[in-house]
Amino acid sequence: MKKIEFNPKIKIKKILDMRNFSILSNGDFKPNKILNLKIMYDGKEKRISDLFEVKIDSKFKNVKKTVFIINKTNHFFENVGYYWKENKLIVNGDVGSFLGAKMSGGIIELNGNCENFLGANMFDGEIKINGNAMDYVGSAIFGETIGMSGGLIIIKGNAGDFLGSFMRRGLIFVECNVGFKCAKNLIAGTVIIKKNVETCFGNAMKRGTLILKKNPKKIPDYFVDCGIQEFNFPTLFEKFLKNKKIKNSNNKIYRKYIGDRNNMGLGEILVEELVKK
Repeated sequence: MKKIEFNPKIKIKKILDMRNFSILSNGDFKPNKILNLKIMYDGKEKRISDLFEVKIDSKFKNVKKTVFIINKTNHFFENVGYYWKENKLIVNGDVGSFLGAKMSGGIIELNGNCENFLGANMFDGEIKINGNAMDYVGSAIFGETIGMSGGLIIIKGNAGDFLGSFMRRGLIFVECNVGFKCAKNLIAGTVIIKKNVETCFGNAMKRGTLILKKNPKKIPDYFVDCGIQEFNFPTLFEKFLKNKKIKNSNNKIYRKYIGDRNNMGLGEILVEELVKK
């Protein structure tokens, strides 16, 4: 696996729209194409070579799999990995909104924080955030009615409001806390939260699964308590989570809730129960 590295020549102080950068994920790594690729900076068309120093591995020729590395990013970097299709993208620094939105394959890893609409409308692939994310993770972009419909999002830190809104398929795993109205209008898919979740979660939920590793302050009234049940979920996911370097308990005992019953939803909330030894 070879790498192509991008280091900013200037300090990025205006909106840098990186949407067109994802053309490179298709596999055409000819130096001239990389250097002359057009992206938008402060509303003006620029070449990659105008803004970045590009270091291409000397042995990159005829290599099918490539790692792209973008260094020294900040919140002005918008649409990074938008429509990403294959290969791996590593971003060192913070980014703005729409990281990995509508991606259909490959891997994106962010060593920093991101703003809104992380993985929005993504179809497949894997996103790992080694920091925090803001609102609308895995949700539908404004004007859309279906959010994330496949793939995996892992957030090592906190996430904001409306996580998983209109999500249809896939898995979102959050190591820390999540904000207001998590899993709102969840159509299907799985959301796992290890720590705290704010109020109104599961609102208008249709199907899918919301797993809470920590007991919330209150379960919304629009969910029906189905009692304590034993699930094989941890066993099924143990190997998967271990491969992703995520610590998971082996507890199989959960309290199950069904809802949102206000719209006849059959989504489930599973709250982990402590097993007394």
